[in-house]
Parts: sequence; C-alpha cells; structure tokens
Amino acid sequence: MIDTLAIYERLKDKMEPAVAESIAEVLGSALAQIQQSVTEGWQQQVDQSIAAMRAEVDARLTRIEKALEQLVLVQQQHSREIADLREATQRNTEAIAELREAVAELRQTVERLVQITEQHSRDITDLREATQRNTEAIAELRQTVERLVQVTEQHSQMFKEMTQRVQQNTENIEKLRQRVEELSERTQREIRDLVKSIADLRRQFGGLAMTVGYSLEDQAYKALPSLLQRDYGIQVEGRLKRQFVQDSEGRYLEVNIFGQARRDGETVTIVGEGKVQLSKNDVKEFLRRKVKRLQEIYPNIFPVLVTRMISEWDAEDYARARGVALYYSYDF
Repeated sequence: MIDTLAIYERLKDKMEPAVAESIAEVLGSALAQIQQSVTEGWQQQVDQSIAAMRAEVDARLTRIEKALEQLVLVQQQHSREIADLREATQRNTEAIAELREAVAELRQTVERLVQITEQHSRDITDLREATQRNTEAIAELRQTVERLVQVTEQHSQMFKEMTQRVQQNTENIEKLRQRVEELSERTQREIRDLVKSIADLRRQFGGLAMTVGYSLEDQAYKALPSLLQRDYGIQVEGRLKRQFVQDSEGRYLEVNIFGQARRDGETVTIVGEGKVQLSKNDVKEFLRRKVKRLQEIYPNIFPVLVTRMISEWDAEDYARARGVALYYSYDF
C-alpha cells in the first residue's frame, strides 16, 4: 500500500510544499484508479471463470442426460462411460469446491481493498486538512513578505534621504575644510608675524635690559664699597669694575662686578652681577656659571648680586641662604 502522506512528508523537504502536495495528490489518485482497475479486473475474471465453469457444467450435465438415456437403452454397453462420467462429476465437484474457495479468497481480497480504500480516504482527508493549514500558513507568509517589502521600501527611501544628507554634509565639510585651511594659513601668517614681532621686542627688551643692567652695575661700582664695609666689614682695594677673568680651565668669562678686597686680614675676591629682575633661577645660574668656575683660582670669593626688583617672593631669602649678598638699586 502506498502511503501518500509519507510521500508528501518526504517530498516537502526537497521541493516547495505546494508542489509536493500536488505530486502526492496525483499519486493518491493514480493509486485509487489502480485499485479500482484491479478490483474490477478481478471481479470480471471471476465472473468469466464462473460462467465458463457453469457452461462447462451445463454441457456436461447435458451429456450426462444423454448418456443416461443411452444408458437406459444400452446399460451394459455404457457401464464404462458411466464410470468415467462419475469420475468427471467428481472432478467437477472438486473444481466447484476449488472455485468456491477462490470466490471466498476473492471476497476477502475485495474486503481488504475496501479497507485500504477507506484508509486512503482517511489519509486523503488528513492530507487535505494539512494542505489547508499549509495554505493558511502560505497566506500568512505572503502577508509577512508584503509587510517586509513595504518596510524595505521605507528603509530604501530613508537610506536615499540619508545619502542625500550625507552628500550635503560632505559638501559642507569640504567647504568648512577649505575655510579652515584658509584660516589656518592666515593664522600661521599672523603667528609668524607675531613671532617676529616678539623676537623684535625681545631684542629690544634685551637691549633695554642690558642697558638698564649696565646702568645698575655702574651705580653699584660706586655704592658697593661703602655698603660692603658697613654690612660685612669688607674693605675694597682699588675699584670695582667689569672685566674678563680666566677660570681653572683657562677659559675667559665676563664678570660684571669684580674686584679685590680685605676682611679681617684676609684677601677677598668680589664676584658680582646685576639683574634688573631677580629670580631664584638667576641665583642658581650665577653661582654655577660664575662663582663655581672661579673658586679654584680665587678660593675666597664673596658673591654679590644687585637688582632693581625680585620676581619671586622668596628670591631674596634664597640668595642670602646661599651666602650671596643682595642689594637693591634703592640701596644706592
């Protein structure tokens, strides 16, 4: 027996469900036709066999009747034929019994075919229900696809609008970039001009600071001898001046305030410098670049710094803590 539902289940994994359903229905219909043809063929064959057997029996009965009539006339002569007729009758009886058994088997076969047909009818009903469910599912899927198409169209429109906005933004960014480049070039030109102006101001300020520093040191040459004697008991010998002095390596360095003096019978070398605005870093540089380089040549150095003002609140304490005498311009 061909199970059309099983055929549908196998086919739907390899092809579209609708195509699998159609093929299963065709196979079921073909099976029904085959079964009907088989049943009708078997029934016709049985009827033909029975008719033939009946015709044969009728013919034999006719011959028997004739033989009986002849038997009455010539009983002794036809005793052998009667025996043969009895044997034929026995064979016919056995043939009829066999025919009855064949008819019974045919009836059972027909009943089985009826059962198979009923089972196929139930299978076809189940298949139709499954087909109906599949049809509904396909309808829902079609609606879902239509909604997806609508959403896709909306997204396409949004993407198109977004693309236009991105294009506009790209153009705006390009314009802005060009504007930034123009501003950057102009700013760089202005910065170069400003740097040049600052360099000019620095040169001017450096020249001014140097002029002021020299002026401050010129005042210190005159005022320091009396201030040093008053505050530290140092008596300057000769005069203080600006001069180049050799260090321990034989290199010359310029000392802005330099001179010899005596304190408590010892020779003291005055090494000084003038700063318009004094910071702690200026004190460090003075000790490193001037005092330290001359200590091996002049072991008893008295460091002095003169300034117009300090740039840090603790610059004065910092200088005095390191043994540097500090004087302001107003002390002169």
